[in-house]
Amino acid sequence: MQEKQRTLKSVIQLVLGFVIFIWLVEAVEQFLRLDFGTFGVLPRTWESLSGILTMPLIHSDWGHLSANTGPLALMSGVILYLYQKVAWRAIAFIWIGAGALTWLFARPDAYHIGASGVIYGMAGFLVSYGILRREVKSIAIACIIVFLYGGMWYGMLPGDVGVSWEGHVAGAISGIVAAAAFKDIEPRKTYDWDEEEEVEEVEDHFADYVYLRNGNRIKK
Repeated sequence: MQEKQRTLKSVIQLVLGFVIFIWLVEAVEQFLRLDFGTFGVLPRTWESLSGILTMPLIHSDWGHLSANTGPLALMSGVILYLYQKVAWRAIAFIWIGAGALTWLFARPDAYHIGASGVIYGMAGFLVSYGILRREVKSIAIACIIVFLYGGMWYGMLPGDVGVSWEGHVAGAISGIVAAAAFKDIEPRKTYDWDEEEEVEEVEDHFADYVYLRNGNRIKK
């Protein structure tokens, strides 16, 4: 139990540290009157390739950052704590995949910024991972994510010109691919309904019968 608590504490510290970092980035931009928008992704321009890595760190204003902070902290924390064997590779895949697909396919007339692509990627990962793993824990988490953030999927449809729906789609695709790629890395917990019934021979006066594990008899 103590080891698990220490793990949870370290995850909280890690997530909190990242949240503080992206808020400091926004604070520096706002208070020094800088424009970090060019650190985002400008699709299909070579000078913007580095934006694949920096795009999730940049936000347009405090409202944009505030809207992303909650789901980013929650879903990254869930992945880091509950799926420790795949967490870092999944998050890295989503982070780079969301940026790379945005760079390849998004509208070329504006910089794409914000952590929402990563958020959609983590949501796609958690839901797909639950479906593919078919575990009680993973399915429960998938259902919770759908319940809490089911409405966010509308953000993948073209609409507001100021919203990078392409980044949302890119993130979701990356999350689904990551779930499929890493679904067998963690040991899968089995339950009674996953196991075949074991048949055991019983040496007694009912020699013409075999007993199933649930106590029922069947004739040989």
